Amino acid sequence: MVRSCSLGISNHNTPTAVLTTLRDHARRTGIDRYRVWASKLESCGTVVRKLRCEKCGHEHDVPARCGLRACPSCASRKAYRTQRRYLKPLQRMGDLKFVTLTLRATTDLETGVWRMQRCLEKLRRRASIRRCLRGGLYCIETGKPTKRGGQYVFNVHAHLLVSMDFRPQKWLSALWKEITGDSWVVDIRFVRSAQRALRYVLDYLGKGCASMKEPWDPEAIVEFMVALEGKRLVQPFGDLLGSAERGERFVCPSCGEAIFAVIDALTGEVIFSQLALLKGLAMKLGP
Repeated sequence: MVRSCSLGISNHNTPTAVLTTLRDHARRTGIDRYRVWASKLESCGTVVRKLRCEKCGHEHDVPARCGLRACPSCASRKAYRTQRRYLKPLQRMGDLKFVTLTLRATTDLETGVWRMQRCLEKLRRRASIRRCLRGGLYCIETGKPTKRGGQYVFNVHAHLLVSMDFRPQKWLSALWKEITGDSWVVDIRFVRSAQRALRYVLDYLGKGCASMKEPWDPEAIVEFMVALEGKRLVQPFGDLLGSAERGERFVCPSCGEAIFAVIDALTGEVIFSQLALLKGLAMKLGP
């Protein structure tokens, strides 16, 4: 049982079922990434690497994470970091609105996400929107898919937290239908708490693709991982671009420095060295 990467609580959706599905795909297709994903999920949080301070040599144990979007443990960490980076800039912008935009359900998740991204770009370029929109961020989501005719059907939608002048829902709906051609279900409302709204926008990101309330089928999780590999689902724009807060820097508790080497805990091999990287850059730049 992989505790750190639990992908649901129902019996059919245990980590073992997901890992088995990934390995079955690897055997059937010969595609190595399924095996790699299974290995990462299985070892997430259990494999330990060490950070060795390049100044004093003090070592810190750090669990290696899989970083996969389907992993709720890693996804929640990413959502937390994103919230910390953008909460204060959004609060400074003020006049926030919470907007939801939807598309018609699709069996092709990858195309659905691509289409949503293109439609959002078109929306932001409209003169009528540019006059009232200052900036914000969006998060593209899809709820638990349903299965029809042997295929999973995904409801791709986007939540936006934006600084803009209020516009009637009817006006926004007509504009969205004009852009998409077939979708008009939208919602816009005032934001009283930026923190609560941002947490809601990033809620899906923090659950991975399997919440405890709505566990996904293992096959749907694999389809999700394949379709969204390398896709950007959270994007700041407008005045929010370049305004993210910097995260807290990890420093050595022994000497206070922040230059480390990453060490494999089993072999002692240096995987990465910040000091070596800095020396290499200095040699390239010259005196």
